[in-house]
Amino acid sequence: MLQHRAERAAAEAARAAAEKSAKPEPPKRTKSEKGIIVEGLSNCLVKFAKCCTPVPGDEIIGFVTRGFGVSVHRRSCPNVTASMEKDDEYGRWIRTEWDQEERHSFTAALRVLVSNRIGLLADVIMVFTNMKLNITELNTREHEDGICTLFISTEVSSLEQLDLVMNRVRRVKSVKEVSRNTSTDKGGK
Repeated sequence: MLQHRAERAAAEAARAAAEKSAKPEPPKRTKSEKGIIVEGLSNCLVKFAKCCTPVPGDEIIGFVTRGFGVSVHRRSCPNVTASMEKDDEYGRWIRTEWDQEERHSFTAALRVLVSNRIGLLADVIMVFTNMKLNITELNTREHEDGICTLFISTEVSSLEQLDLVMNRVRRVKSVKEVSRNTSTDKGGK
């Protein structure tokens, strides 16, 4: 009887071990230090494309560069569409997603069209100050008839925060239009 119990216990242990090894391990979350999960790659170098400046909440896709890691773009970026049409670059696009567990700040570029007036720049900057957002770059370009374009780069934590600052800038007197700057034009001379 004692031998029968030992055999039964050994059989149960073997069955439990077999069940444990039969269960597939959950996929390892592969992510970079910048809050991006890159399909199939772990701890790869990630940079954010300056042409479209993605922020959390944007749909994103990665481009495997030659020697510089993965460049993350917004899916709606014109450079993505143009590159995917090229046979030699199509296969270099890789799935990426935001890591929802990490919080980072990301640079977003804005283009603000205004009717120039005294104090306008101070009023626009006050929006960022009141929201406790850092402006990392600011350039202006004057056009004809008192119209100016402001190019502003700021740090935000999400698409919602970016939408909020854009809506508040729109309410500043003399602001005609606010959009994300998706070109490489930073307003410099």
